[in-house]
Amino acid sequence: MELSLSRRERDIISCVQLAADRPLSEVAKETNLKLHTVRYVIQDLLERRILKPYPVINLYPLGLMTFDCFCSAKFQKPSEREQFVALLKQSSQVVWINEVGGDHQYGFSIASRRPEEVPAFLAEVAEKFGNVLFEKEVSTSLGWTIFRRKYLSNIKTKHNAISIGFRNERHSIDVLDHKILVQLCNMPTCSAREIAQHCGVARTTVEYRLKRLMEKNILLGSVYAVECDRFGYLPFRAHLSLRGRNNLYHKRLFDYAASHPFVTSCIESIGSWDLSFRCEVPTAFEATKLQRDLYDNFPDYVSQVKILPIACEHMASSIPNIELVMG
Repeated sequence: MELSLSRRERDIISCVQLAADRPLSEVAKETNLKLHTVRYVIQDLLERRILKPYPVINLYPLGLMTFDCFCSAKFQKPSEREQFVALLKQSSQVVWINEVGGDHQYGFSIASRRPEEVPAFLAEVAEKFGNVLFEKEVSTSLGWTIFRRKYLSNIKTKHNAISIGFRNERHSIDVLDHKILVQLCNMPTCSAREIAQHCGVARTTVEYRLKRLMEKNILLGSVYAVECDRFGYLPFRAHLSLRGRNNLYHKRLFDYAASHPFVTSCIESIGSWDLSFRCEVPTAFEATKLQRDLYDNFPDYVSQVKILPIACEHMASSIPNIELVMG
């Protein structure tokens, strides 16, 4: 059943989406609402499963890359499809999973230190299910930016985007750091005290480790996933293939994504496609319109735009297992 959003719900989502752990007093000030109203609305949105918190973990400083793979599959039995998705969910390397339409059926991202681990993972799938995957396209993610959902509200807020990508920094973490990050992934709303109890250490130790992970740019805070299908919007991915590399046009494309009301994130890649936009639209026509606008506005730079409707988004761990993270 589709749910409707009130004006105040839209304003509050816009203010907290990219900063789920910010003081609610700031949100109340930005939205011109009472503190208890903000607290009640957020709790209600969580209970209605419109908002879902999760930590943003930056894998790049740990020496990891992510490889986005989109493919189709032919299974002998419907149960094998379920087993395939379960295999992706249980993998220590897979950090997100989409079931999509269009040219492909599945999209998933593999975290790895070396590109040869991607065909090794696909070989693992073939060993279990046979050669069922075809029409495979893979791109290496160089960085991505999450945008505030501008279509919900035009309210002024200081949290408009979060960017993750390669920088001239390399850090390491130990077993305790990894345990803390895993606990955050499993229970995004847990307190430092609850993490400390789970890890068997003092609360002050957890607080120090969390602060250090943020200083190292590994933990970027907590955000809210917005389940747009709950209020009638349709998510999709747009894969852009470009003609060569022109920094001026590249910046114009990023600025286009940042200002477009329906684009919620932009991933810069190298491989089968060069940019990937995640979008949320009220009608399928808006997806077609965005595709047409990209061709019209960048005729000498955008060579192809593939539209992939997102049928289902499965949550996967955003932190791989300790052996992969520590190399």
